[in-house]
Amino acid sequence: MTENIVGQINSDNAEFAVSEESKRLNEANEAFMAYVGSLEGYSELDENSEGIKSAGQELIRDFNIAPSLFEKKDEALIFTSLASLSADILKTGERGVEIDRMREFIADAAFLLTMDDYTKGGELDELRAQQESLQGESEDSKTQLKVLNKFTDPTITQRLTRLVESQGLFHEVNEKLGLSEQDANPVEIHVLSIGKDHDSVNFDHKANGLDWSEANDWAVGLKKRADQFVREFPNQSAELAASASGFAMQLDGQQHIFLPFAEANVLLANEDDVLINETTARPHGIVGTLKHEYTHAQKNVRRGRFFGWSIEERRAEYISGDSGEYYDVKGFFNNLAVLTGEHVNSIFNTVGEERRVDTDDQTYGKLAKAYGLSNLVKIAAVMPDPYIPHLKGPIEPDMQVALGGYRSIVFDVAAGLDPQEKEEAKVRLEEKISHFEERGLNVEVLLEVLAPAIQALDYDTAKK
Repeated sequence: MTENIVGQINSDNAEFAVSEESKRLNEANEAFMAYVGSLEGYSELDENSEGIKSAGQELIRDFNIAPSLFEKKDEALIFTSLASLSADILKTGERGVEIDRMREFIADAAFLLTMDDYTKGGELDELRAQQESLQGESEDSKTQLKVLNKFTDPTITQRLTRLVESQGLFHEVNEKLGLSEQDANPVEIHVLSIGKDHDSVNFDHKANGLDWSEANDWAVGLKKRADQFVREFPNQSAELAASASGFAMQLDGQQHIFLPFAEANVLLANEDDVLINETTARPHGIVGTLKHEYTHAQKNVRRGRFFGWSIEERRAEYISGDSGEYYDVKGFFNNLAVLTGEHVNSIFNTVGEERRVDTDDQTYGKLAKAYGLSNLVKIAAVMPDPYIPHLKGPIEPDMQVALGGYRSIVFDVAAGLDPQEKEEAKVRLEEKISHFEERGLNVEVLLEVLAPAIQALDYDTAKK
Protein backbone atom coordinates (compact mmCIF):
# COMPACT_ATOMS: atom_id res chain seq x y z
CA MET A 1 0.00 0.00 0.00
CA THR A 2 2.87 2.30 0.64
CA GLU A 3 2.31 3.90 -2.74
CA ASN A 4 -0.76 5.48 -1.11
CA ILE A 5 1.28 6.79 1.80
CA VAL A 6 4.83 7.41 0.76
CA GLY A 7 3.66 8.82 -2.56
CA GLN A 8 1.91 11.57 -0.63
CA ILE A 9 4.88 12.52 1.53
CA ASN A 10 7.02 15.33 0.14
CA SER A 11 10.39 13.84 -0.67
CA ASP A 12 12.25 17.06 -0.07
CA ASN A 13 10.72 17.50 3.42
CA ALA A 14 10.62 21.27 3.00
CA GLU A 15 10.98 23.48 6.05
CA PHE A 16 7.72 24.11 7.87
CA ALA A 17 6.75 27.75 8.25
CA VAL A 18 6.58 29.07 11.79
CA SER A 19 3.01 28.00 12.53
CA GLU A 20 0.85 26.09 14.92
CA GLU A 21 1.60 23.00 12.87
CA SER A 22 5.36 23.28 13.23
CA LYS A 23 4.97 24.11 16.91
CA ARG A 24 3.06 20.90 17.51
CA LEU A 25 5.62 18.87 15.60
CA ASN A 26 8.34 20.35 17.78
CA GLU A 27 6.30 19.41 20.83
CA ALA A 28 5.90 15.87 19.50
CA ASN A 29 9.66 15.59 18.96
CA GLU A 30 10.32 16.79 22.48
CA ALA A 31 7.74 14.37 23.91
CA PHE A 32 9.30 11.48 21.97
CA MET A 33 12.82 12.36 23.13
CA ALA A 34 11.65 12.59 26.72
CA TYR A 35 9.86 9.24 26.46
CA VAL A 36 12.88 7.47 24.98
CA GLY A 37 15.03 8.98 27.70
CA SER A 38 12.77 7.40 30.33
CA LEU A 39 13.18 3.85 28.97
CA GLU A 40 15.54 1.43 30.68
CA GLY A 41 16.66 -2.11 30.01
CA TYR A 42 16.39 -2.17 26.22
CA SER A 43 19.54 -3.42 24.51
CA GLU A 44 18.57 -1.75 21.22
CA LEU A 45 18.57 1.66 22.90
CA ASP A 46 21.92 0.94 24.51
CA GLU A 47 23.38 0.07 21.12
CA ASN A 48 21.74 2.61 18.80
CA SER A 49 19.96 5.30 20.81
CA GLU A 50 20.81 8.12 18.41
CA GLY A 51 19.71 6.12 15.38
CA ILE A 52 16.35 5.30 16.98
CA LYS A 53 15.79 8.91 17.99
CA SER A 54 16.61 10.13 14.50
CA ALA A 55 14.30 7.56 12.88
CA GLY A 56 11.52 8.51 15.30
CA GLN A 57 11.84 12.19 14.49
CA GLU A 58 11.64 11.39 10.79
CA LEU A 59 8.44 9.40 11.34
CA ILE A 60 6.97 12.24 13.40
CA ARG A 61 7.68 14.66 10.58
CA ASP A 62 6.48 12.41 7.76
CA PHE A 63 3.23 11.43 9.46
CA ASN A 64 2.49 14.75 11.17
CA ILE A 65 2.27 13.03 14.55
CA ALA A 66 0.81 14.94 17.48
CA PRO A 67 2.43 15.01 20.94
CA SER A 68 -0.67 13.32 22.42
CA LEU A 69 0.63 9.95 21.15
CA PHE A 70 3.40 10.03 23.75
CA GLU A 71 0.94 10.49 26.60
CA LYS A 72 -0.12 6.85 26.05
CA LYS A 73 2.74 4.67 27.24
CA ASP A 74 1.96 1.54 25.25
CA GLU A 75 1.34 3.38 22.00
CA ALA A 76 4.51 5.35 22.65
CA LEU A 77 6.47 2.12 23.07
CA ILE A 78 4.98 0.66 19.88
CA PHE A 79 6.03 3.83 18.07
CA THR A 80 9.53 3.54 19.54
CA SER A 81 9.58 -0.04 18.26
CA LEU A 82 8.74 1.29 14.78
CA ALA A 83 11.58 3.78 15.08
CA SER A 84 13.93 1.01 16.17
CA LEU A 85 12.89 -1.13 13.19
CA SER A 86 13.44 1.80 10.84
CA ALA A 87 16.84 2.48 12.41
CA ASP A 88 17.79 -1.19 11.93
CA ILE A 89 17.11 -0.89 8.20
CA LEU A 90 19.12 2.31 7.90
CA LYS A 91 21.96 0.81 9.90
CA THR A 92 22.32 -2.26 7.66
CA GLY A 93 22.24 -0.21 4.49
CA GLU A 94 20.83 -3.23 2.69
CA ARG A 95 18.37 -3.06 -0.18
CA GLY A 96 16.08 -5.61 -1.77
CA VAL A 97 12.59 -7.05 -1.77
CA GLU A 98 12.52 -7.88 1.94
CA ILE A 99 13.76 -4.43 2.93
CA ASP A 100 11.17 -2.81 0.66
CA ARG A 101 8.47 -4.98 2.23
CA MET A 102 9.50 -3.90 5.71
CA ARG A 103 9.55 -0.24 4.66
CA GLU A 104 5.97 -0.68 3.47
CA PHE A 105 5.04 -2.20 6.81
CA ILE A 106 6.64 0.70 8.71
CA ALA A 107 4.68 3.24 6.66
CA ASP A 108 1.39 1.37 7.08
CA ALA A 109 1.90 0.80 10.80
CA ALA A 110 2.91 4.41 11.46
CA PHE A 111 -0.20 5.61 9.65
CA LEU A 112 -2.59 3.32 11.55
CA LEU A 113 -0.89 3.77 14.92
CA THR A 114 -1.34 7.54 14.74
CA MET A 115 -4.91 7.64 13.40
CA ASP A 116 -6.06 9.39 16.57
CA ASP A 117 -2.87 11.36 17.23
CA TYR A 118 -1.91 13.55 14.29
CA THR A 119 -1.87 17.23 13.45
CA LYS A 120 -4.27 18.13 10.64
CA GLY A 121 -3.00 20.00 7.64
CA GLY A 122 -0.46 17.47 6.41
CA GLU A 123 -0.13 15.45 3.22
CA LEU A 124 -2.04 12.46 4.59
CA ASP A 125 -5.28 14.13 5.69
CA GLU A 126 -7.25 12.86 2.68
CA LEU A 127 -6.09 9.27 3.17
CA ARG A 128 -6.92 9.45 6.87
CA ALA A 129 -10.39 10.74 5.99
CA GLN A 130 -10.90 7.72 3.70
CA GLN A 131 -9.91 5.37 6.51
CA GLU A 132 -12.19 7.14 8.99
CA SER A 133 -15.14 7.03 6.59
CA LEU A 134 -14.95 3.24 6.47
CA GLN A 135 -15.63 3.13 10.20
CA GLY A 136 -19.02 4.69 9.43
CA GLU A 137 -21.33 4.31 12.41
CA SER A 138 -18.94 1.79 13.97
CA GLU A 139 -17.81 4.39 16.45
CA ASP A 140 -21.38 5.15 17.57
CA SER A 141 -21.71 3.04 20.72
CA LYS A 142 -25.32 4.00 21.33
CA THR A 143 -26.41 2.94 17.85
CA GLN A 144 -24.58 -0.36 18.09
CA LEU A 145 -26.02 -1.07 21.53
CA LYS A 146 -29.52 -0.31 20.29
CA VAL A 147 -29.20 -2.98 17.59
CA LEU A 148 -27.62 -5.50 19.96
CA ASN A 149 -30.41 -4.97 22.48
CA LYS A 150 -32.95 -5.53 19.71
CA PHE A 151 -31.50 -8.99 19.07
CA THR A 152 -31.09 -9.87 22.77
CA ASP A 153 -33.42 -12.51 24.21
CA PRO A 154 -34.30 -11.10 27.67
CA THR A 155 -35.57 -14.34 29.23
CA ILE A 156 -32.56 -16.50 28.30
CA THR A 157 -30.24 -13.61 29.15
CA GLN A 158 -31.66 -13.40 32.68
CA ARG A 159 -31.37 -17.16 33.19
CA LEU A 160 -27.75 -17.24 31.99
CA THR A 161 -26.80 -14.21 34.08
CA ARG A 162 -28.23 -15.85 37.22
CA LEU A 163 -26.34 -19.06 36.45
CA VAL A 164 -23.02 -17.26 35.97
CA GLU A 165 -23.45 -15.23 39.15
CA SER A 166 -24.59 -18.17 41.29
CA GLN A 167 -21.55 -20.24 40.34
CA GLY A 168 -18.99 -17.43 40.54
CA LEU A 169 -17.83 -18.28 37.04
CA PHE A 170 -15.43 -15.36 36.76
CA HIS A 171 -13.72 -15.56 40.17
CA GLU A 172 -10.84 -17.67 38.88
CA VAL A 173 -10.33 -15.31 35.93
CA ASN A 174 -10.06 -12.32 38.25
CA GLU A 175 -7.54 -14.20 40.37
CA LYS A 176 -5.30 -14.92 37.37
CA LEU A 177 -5.55 -11.31 36.27
CA GLY A 178 -4.60 -10.07 39.73
CA LEU A 179 -7.92 -8.25 40.13
CA SER A 180 -10.11 -8.04 43.19
CA GLU A 181 -13.85 -8.34 42.67
CA GLN A 182 -14.07 -4.61 43.36
CA ASP A 183 -11.42 -3.71 40.78
CA ALA A 184 -12.86 -5.87 37.99
CA ASN A 185 -15.04 -4.17 35.40
CA PRO A 186 -18.69 -5.17 35.78
CA VAL A 187 -20.02 -6.92 32.67
CA GLU A 188 -23.50 -7.23 31.23
CA ILE A 189 -24.28 -10.54 29.54
CA HIS A 190 -26.50 -10.72 26.45
CA VAL A 191 -27.85 -13.83 24.75
CA LEU A 192 -28.44 -12.96 21.09
CA SER A 193 -31.30 -14.67 19.28
CA ILE A 194 -29.13 -15.33 16.24
CA GLY A 195 -27.48 -18.49 14.98
CA LYS A 196 -25.38 -20.20 12.33
CA ASP A 197 -26.22 -22.88 9.79
CA HIS A 198 -25.08 -25.69 12.07
CA ASP A 199 -26.87 -24.52 15.22
CA SER A 200 -29.43 -27.32 15.08
CA VAL A 201 -26.71 -29.75 16.21
CA ASN A 202 -25.94 -27.54 19.22
CA PHE A 203 -29.54 -27.40 20.38
CA ASP A 204 -30.79 -30.11 22.74
CA HIS A 205 -34.25 -30.39 21.18
CA LYS A 206 -35.33 -33.27 23.44
CA ALA A 207 -34.49 -31.34 26.61
CA ASN A 208 -36.57 -28.46 25.27
CA GLY A 209 -39.59 -30.61 24.39
CA LEU A 210 -39.21 -30.33 20.60
CA ASP A 211 -38.99 -32.95 17.93
CA TRP A 212 -36.21 -32.78 15.33
CA SER A 213 -38.25 -30.90 12.69
CA GLU A 214 -39.29 -28.26 15.21
CA ALA A 215 -35.67 -27.85 16.29
CA ASN A 216 -34.60 -27.51 12.69
CA ASP A 217 -37.23 -24.80 12.08
CA TRP A 218 -35.95 -23.05 15.19
CA ALA A 219 -32.37 -23.13 13.88
CA VAL A 220 -33.43 -21.82 10.47
CA GLY A 221 -35.21 -18.95 12.18
CA LEU A 222 -32.06 -18.07 14.14
CA LYS A 223 -30.03 -18.08 10.92
CA LYS A 224 -32.48 -15.66 9.32
CA ARG A 225 -32.18 -13.42 12.37
CA ALA A 226 -28.39 -13.58 12.04
CA ASP A 227 -28.62 -12.41 8.43
CA GLN A 228 -30.82 -9.55 9.55
CA PHE A 229 -28.36 -8.74 12.33
CA VAL A 230 -25.50 -8.45 9.82
CA ARG A 231 -27.54 -6.01 7.74
CA GLU A 232 -28.48 -3.82 10.71
CA PHE A 233 -25.43 -3.90 13.01
CA PRO A 234 -23.40 -0.73 12.22
CA ASN A 235 -19.96 -2.23 12.61
CA GLN A 236 -17.42 -3.29 10.00
CA SER A 237 -17.07 -6.62 11.87
CA ALA A 238 -20.81 -7.41 11.83
CA GLU A 239 -20.38 -10.58 9.78
CA LEU A 240 -17.59 -11.82 12.04
CA ALA A 241 -19.67 -11.09 15.15
CA ALA A 242 -22.66 -13.01 13.76
CA SER A 243 -20.56 -16.11 13.17
CA ALA A 244 -18.60 -15.99 16.45
CA SER A 245 -19.12 -18.31 19.40
CA GLY A 246 -19.11 -15.16 21.54
CA PHE A 247 -17.70 -11.65 21.59
CA ALA A 248 -17.14 -8.74 23.97
CA MET A 249 -17.47 -5.00 23.43
CA GLN A 250 -17.33 -1.81 25.44
CA LEU A 251 -20.35 0.24 24.50
CA ASP A 252 -21.60 3.45 26.02
CA GLY A 253 -19.18 3.12 28.94
CA GLN A 254 -20.22 -0.44 29.86
CA GLN A 255 -18.55 -3.80 29.19
CA HIS A 256 -20.79 -6.34 27.45
CA ILE A 257 -20.46 -10.05 26.62
CA PHE A 258 -22.56 -11.49 23.80
CA LEU A 259 -23.28 -15.20 23.38
CA PRO A 260 -25.37 -16.80 20.59
CA PHE A 261 -28.65 -18.44 21.59
CA ALA A 262 -27.63 -22.04 20.91
CA GLU A 263 -24.48 -21.83 23.05
CA ALA A 264 -26.39 -20.32 25.95
CA ASN A 265 -29.05 -23.01 25.63
CA VAL A 266 -26.46 -25.78 26.04
CA LEU A 267 -25.32 -24.24 29.32
CA LEU A 268 -28.86 -23.78 30.59
CA ALA A 269 -29.76 -27.36 29.73
CA ASN A 270 -26.97 -28.31 32.16
CA GLU A 271 -27.63 -25.67 34.78
CA ASP A 272 -28.04 -28.20 37.57
CA ASP A 273 -24.41 -29.24 37.03
CA VAL A 274 -21.41 -27.42 38.44
CA LEU A 275 -20.23 -25.96 35.17
CA ILE A 276 -16.92 -24.73 36.51
CA ASN A 277 -15.86 -28.38 36.84
CA GLU A 278 -17.72 -29.54 33.72
CA THR A 279 -15.65 -31.93 31.62
CA THR A 280 -18.15 -32.64 28.83
CA ALA A 281 -16.62 -31.16 25.70
CA ARG A 282 -19.46 -28.93 24.52
CA PRO A 283 -20.46 -27.21 27.81
CA HIS A 284 -16.82 -26.98 28.85
CA GLY A 285 -15.97 -25.16 25.62
CA ILE A 286 -18.82 -22.69 26.04
CA VAL A 287 -17.81 -21.95 29.64
CA GLY A 288 -14.33 -21.31 28.25
CA THR A 289 -15.82 -18.89 25.72
CA LEU A 290 -17.58 -16.96 28.48
CA LYS A 291 -14.34 -16.72 30.47
CA HIS A 292 -12.44 -15.77 27.32
CA GLU A 293 -14.81 -12.90 26.54
CA TYR A 294 -14.84 -11.81 30.18
CA THR A 295 -11.04 -11.56 30.04
CA HIS A 296 -11.36 -9.18 27.09
CA ALA A 297 -13.48 -6.95 29.34
CA GLN A 298 -10.68 -6.74 31.96
CA LYS A 299 -7.47 -4.78 31.27
CA ASN A 300 -7.65 -5.43 27.53
CA VAL A 301 -4.24 -5.07 25.87
CA ARG A 302 -5.49 -4.05 22.44
CA ARG A 303 -4.21 -0.60 21.62
CA GLY A 304 -5.98 1.74 19.27
CA ARG A 305 -8.08 0.08 16.61
CA PHE A 306 -5.37 -1.93 14.90
CA PHE A 307 -2.78 -3.18 17.41
CA GLY A 308 -2.55 -5.90 20.04
CA TRP A 309 -5.16 -8.31 18.64
CA SER A 310 -2.98 -11.44 18.67
CA ILE A 311 -1.57 -10.56 22.09
CA GLU A 312 -5.05 -10.03 23.51
CA GLU A 313 -6.46 -13.24 22.02
CA ARG A 314 -3.55 -15.26 23.45
CA ARG A 315 -4.05 -13.60 26.83
CA ALA A 316 -7.79 -14.33 26.83
CA GLU A 317 -7.25 -17.96 25.82
CA TYR A 318 -4.60 -18.51 28.49
CA ILE A 319 -6.53 -16.82 31.29
CA SER A 320 -9.75 -18.67 30.37
CA GLY A 321 -8.06 -22.09 30.47
CA ASP A 322 -7.09 -22.69 26.83
CA SER A 323 -10.38 -24.38 26.04
CA GLY A 324 -9.60 -24.46 22.35
CA GLU A 325 -9.51 -21.53 19.95
CA TYR A 326 -6.94 -19.41 18.11
CA TYR A 327 -4.53 -22.23 17.37
CA ASP A 328 -2.65 -19.99 14.92
CA VAL A 329 -1.96 -17.46 17.68
CA LYS A 330 -0.92 -20.16 20.16
CA GLY A 331 1.41 -21.73 17.62
CA PHE A 332 3.01 -18.36 16.92
CA PHE A 333 3.83 -17.69 20.56
CA ASN A 334 5.02 -21.27 21.04
CA ASN A 335 7.53 -20.66 18.25
CA LEU A 336 8.71 -17.47 19.94
CA ALA A 337 9.10 -19.37 23.23
CA VAL A 338 11.35 -21.95 21.56
CA LEU A 339 13.52 -19.22 20.06
CA THR A 340 13.84 -16.99 23.11
CA GLY A 341 13.05 -19.14 26.13
CA GLU A 342 10.39 -16.57 27.07
CA HIS A 343 6.78 -17.76 26.95
CA VAL A 344 4.09 -15.11 26.69
CA ASN A 345 2.00 -16.96 29.30
CA SER A 346 4.76 -16.32 31.85
CA ILE A 347 4.53 -12.63 31.01
CA PHE A 348 0.77 -12.69 31.64
CA ASN A 349 1.38 -14.43 34.98
CA THR A 350 3.95 -11.84 36.01
CA VAL A 351 1.67 -8.96 35.05
CA GLY A 352 -1.11 -10.49 37.16
CA GLU A 353 1.20 -10.92 40.14
CA GLU A 354 2.47 -7.36 39.86
CA ARG A 355 -1.05 -5.99 39.52
CA ARG A 356 -1.86 -7.40 42.97
CA VAL A 357 0.60 -4.96 44.50
CA ASP A 358 -0.54 -2.03 42.34
CA THR A 359 2.41 -2.16 39.97
CA ASP A 360 1.82 -0.44 36.64
CA ASP A 361 0.84 -2.82 33.82
CA GLN A 362 4.01 -3.49 31.81
CA THR A 363 2.73 -6.06 29.30
CA TYR A 364 4.15 -4.30 26.26
CA GLY A 365 7.44 -3.51 27.95
CA LYS A 366 7.90 -7.13 28.95
CA LEU A 367 7.05 -8.30 25.43
CA ALA A 368 9.62 -5.91 23.95
CA LYS A 369 12.32 -7.11 26.33
CA ALA A 370 11.48 -10.77 25.72
CA TYR A 371 11.26 -10.68 21.91
CA GLY A 372 13.18 -7.53 20.95
CA LEU A 373 12.20 -3.87 20.75
CA SER A 374 12.18 -3.85 16.94
CA ASN A 375 9.90 -6.90 16.89
CA LEU A 376 7.31 -5.50 19.29
CA VAL A 377 5.43 -3.52 16.64
CA LYS A 378 5.24 -6.62 14.41
CA ILE A 379 3.85 -8.74 17.24
CA ALA A 380 1.38 -5.98 18.09
CA ALA A 381 0.33 -5.49 14.46
CA VAL A 382 -0.12 -9.07 13.25
CA MET A 383 -3.75 -10.23 13.17
CA PRO A 384 -5.16 -13.70 13.92
CA ASP A 385 -5.89 -15.51 10.66
CA PRO A 386 -9.72 -15.48 11.02
CA TYR A 387 -9.76 -11.67 11.24
CA ILE A 388 -7.80 -10.89 8.08
CA PRO A 389 -10.58 -11.55 5.52
CA HIS A 390 -12.77 -9.03 7.35
CA LEU A 391 -10.28 -6.15 7.25
CA LYS A 392 -11.38 -3.11 5.28
CA GLY A 393 -9.84 0.14 4.23
CA PRO A 394 -6.95 1.30 2.09
CA ILE A 395 -4.34 0.42 4.71
CA GLU A 396 -5.29 -2.45 7.06
CA PRO A 397 -5.12 -5.40 4.63
CA ASP A 398 -1.93 -4.07 3.05
CA MET A 399 -0.22 -3.82 6.43
CA GLN A 400 -0.86 -7.53 7.02
CA VAL A 401 0.50 -8.41 3.56
CA ALA A 402 3.62 -6.31 4.10
CA LEU A 403 4.12 -7.84 7.55
CA GLY A 404 4.08 -11.36 6.13
CA GLY A 405 2.18 -13.08 8.93
CA TYR A 406 3.33 -15.11 11.91
CA ARG A 407 5.95 -17.13 10.04
CA SER A 408 7.78 -14.03 8.86
CA ILE A 409 7.94 -12.64 12.41
CA VAL A 410 9.34 -15.92 13.72
CA PHE A 411 12.11 -15.71 11.11
CA ASP A 412 12.80 -12.07 12.09
CA VAL A 413 13.12 -13.00 15.76
CA ALA A 414 15.44 -15.90 14.89
CA ALA A 415 17.59 -13.62 12.73
CA GLY A 416 18.27 -11.45 15.79
CA LEU A 417 19.71 -14.32 17.84
CA ASP A 418 23.46 -14.67 18.21
CA PRO A 419 25.09 -18.11 17.66
CA GLN A 420 24.96 -19.05 21.34
CA GLU A 421 21.29 -18.11 21.58
CA LYS A 422 20.52 -20.21 18.50
CA GLU A 423 22.19 -23.23 20.07
CA GLU A 424 20.16 -22.72 23.23
CA ALA A 425 16.98 -22.53 21.11
CA LYS A 426 17.88 -25.84 19.46
CA VAL A 427 18.29 -27.42 22.91
CA ARG A 428 14.81 -26.19 23.88
CA LEU A 429 13.45 -27.63 20.66
CA GLU A 430 15.05 -31.01 21.35
CA GLU A 431 13.63 -31.00 24.86
CA LYS A 432 10.13 -30.39 23.52
CA ILE A 433 10.45 -33.23 21.02
CA SER A 434 11.74 -35.57 23.75
CA HIS A 435 8.88 -34.53 26.02
CA PHE A 436 6.36 -35.54 23.36
CA GLU A 437 8.14 -38.81 22.60
CA GLU A 438 8.37 -39.84 26.26
CA ARG A 439 4.64 -39.31 26.74
CA GLY A 440 3.57 -40.99 23.53
CA LEU A 441 2.21 -37.75 22.08
CA ASN A 442 2.01 -36.98 18.37
CA VAL A 443 5.45 -35.60 17.49
CA GLU A 444 4.39 -34.91 13.90
CA VAL A 445 1.82 -32.40 15.13
CA LEU A 446 4.48 -30.70 17.26
CA LEU A 447 6.87 -30.47 14.33
CA GLU A 448 4.14 -28.97 12.18
CA VAL A 449 3.32 -26.32 14.77
CA LEU A 450 6.99 -25.44 15.31
CA ALA A 451 7.94 -25.63 11.63
CA PRO A 452 8.71 -21.88 11.38
CA ALA A 453 11.20 -22.01 14.28
CA ILE A 454 12.68 -25.29 13.01
CA GLN A 455 13.26 -23.79 9.57
CA ALA A 456 14.53 -20.48 10.94
CA LEU A 457 17.08 -22.34 13.10
CA ASP A 458 18.00 -24.63 10.20
CA TYR A 459 17.42 -27.53 12.58
CA ASP A 460 17.59 -31.05 11.13
CA THR A 461 14.80 -33.03 12.80
CA ALA A 462 16.13 -36.21 11.21
CA LYS A 463 19.14 -36.05 13.54
CA LYS A 464 16.82 -36.14 16.53
